[in-house]
Amino acid sequence: MEVPDIMDLQKFAQWLQENLPGEIRLVMNRVETVFPADILQPGSFAALLAYMNDSELMICELAPTFLSPEEAWAALSSEEVYTFRAVPFYQWVEYQYWTAKKVQTESFMS
Repeated sequence: MEVPDIMDLQKFAQWLQENLPGEIRLVMNRVETVFPADILQPGSFAALLAYMNDSELMICELAPTFLSPEEAWAALSSEEVYTFRAVPFYQWVEYQYWTAKKVQTESFMS
């Protein structure tokens, strides 16, 4: 997975398109994406947004997973959705698992 030395919104949108299947939208001054979260729960969807903080790209994942892409998009446009703390792209990309090819998760719920 090639990561550019300098990341901005346009490069991030292209990077997402190459590394994470899903729909990407440029909304105002941020990139939003909704993508399958089958790695966590088959048939579910996850969402995240990215924005520039001065010259640094910040990534903010929505905490819940969703039952449909429409539900995820609605959450992205909502002011009352729970998100994880925004982190700089280079920190996020090091620890995220959405684009990892061989990640497996195990549910703790039975």
